[in-house]
Amino acid sequence: QPMPAWERGSSFSNYFGTIKDVALNPVQTFDSLPAAGGWGRALSFNYLSIGPVLLLFLLVYGALLAVAGDEILADLRADPNLNEWTRNLSTGGYFALVAVISAVFALCAPLLTFVVSAANHVLLLPWGPKGGYAGCFRANSYVYGAFFLASFIPLFSCIVLPWQVVANVIALSRVHQLAWWKVAISVVLIPFIVCCGGLFVLVFDSMTGGGGP
Repeated sequence: QPMPAWERGSSFSNYFGTIKDVALNPVQTFDSLPAAGGWGRALSFNYLSIGPVLLLFLLVYGALLAVAGDEILADLRADPNLNEWTRNLSTGGYFALVAVISAVFALCAPLLTFVVSAANHVLLLPWGPKGGYAGCFRANSYVYGAFFLASFIPLFSCIVLPWQVVANVIALSRVHQLAWWKVAISVVLIPFIVCCGGLFVLVFDSMTGGGGP
C-alpha cells in the first residue's frame, strides 16, 4: 500500500500512522511514496500538524494569563525598549496579540515549505534528482508535519530535532533515488556552512563598527 498512511486517506488512524511511518520507518515510507501523488495531501497533513499544536499552546497560554496574568507580564510591561502602546496593553490585549501572531504563523508556516523545497531542489540538481520539485515538497511536508508536535516537548526535542534532520535526508534520498551522503551535503552541510559564514560576517561587521570611520 502507498505510504505514508495519509496517502491512503484522511482519518485519525492514518494521521497518527503517518507520524509513526515517517519517524520510525522513513526508508520504506518514502520508497512507497507514490510518484504521481498531488500536492494537496502533503500540504493538508502539514496544516493539520501545526494547527492543533498552536491551538493547544493558545489554550495553555490563555489559562496562565487568566490565573497569573499580571505577574507573567510584569517584566514585559516594565521594559523601556517596548512601544508605549505595547506596555499599556491589557492582559486580554496581550492574549489577542499572541493569538493573531499564532494564527498568521499557522497559516504561513506550511507555505514556507514551498520555499525550502525550492532551495533543496536547486541544491540537489547537480546530482540529478529523479523526484523533481514536487518530490522535495511532498517529502519535506511529511517530515516537517510528523515531527512538529514532538519538537515542542521539553527535553524530548533534543532527541527529536537531530532525528528529524536524519529522516529528512533519508526521505529526500529515497524520493530522488540518490545516495544519502549526496543529499546530506546538499541540504545539511552547504546550508550549515552558508549560515555559519553569514553569522561570522555579521559578528565581524559588528566588532569593526560596520566599516564606518
